[in-house]
Amino acid sequence: MKPAAPAPIILVEGLFVLADPRLRRALDLKIFVHTPSDVRLLRRIRRDTTERAHPLAEVLTRYETHARPGHEKHVEPSSAHADLIWDQLTDKSFPARILARLRAQAPGGKPPNPKRPNPKSENPKSQAAKS
Repeated sequence: MKPAAPAPIILVEGLFVLADPRLRRALDLKIFVHTPSDVRLLRRIRRDTTERAHPLAEVLTRYETHARPGHEKHVEPSSAHADLIWDQLTDKSFPARILARLRAQAPGGKPPNPKRPNPKSENPKSQAAKS
């Protein structure tokens, strides 16, 4: 893990962030972004054929043999470690709600200090169950 400079909010993103127990312990709020497999495939096809000029057959073979199995084995199971799961296609207001929650938890509208959790704040897992 690379050390980060202190800041009110530090955003960490990546395919395997929630798969690493050391990193999970360092995070105050863990969000898994769920994207359906057909959308992931379409994005990969568009990116690899347009930006990287890969032949479609090669893109599909790589998806079937590496990307999809890897996602199913490593990425999708890591969602169990998330405090919240964001369905990217159906919940367009999620980012705004998260930012509003962070601002509301902090005195003076500033993001919360991760070393001093607000005991009155709502439990993220219970909120996910309500959604």
